[in-house]
Amino acid sequence: MINRHHNPLAAVHKTVGQVLTYNNKIFLSAFHTCDGEHTENVEDAWGNKLPYLRAVPDFDQNIKYCNWV
Repeated sequence: MINRHHNPLAAVHKTVGQVLTYNNKIFLSAFHTCDGEHTENVEDAWGNKLPYLRAVPDFDQNIKYCNWV
């Protein structure tokens, strides 16, 4: 199982004022909760290909709160 931060608010406070960059440019940082066992490549959802937003298997696909019918 993936080790998650037990206090997400503390993580937010610890990173206030920081930005994420790719090739010295601020980049799109997307968040979601449940994705149906696998994410999509960003271009399949929003049209623009970005090398840092690639499809991956979902690490929490067996959690009861993320069931997909």
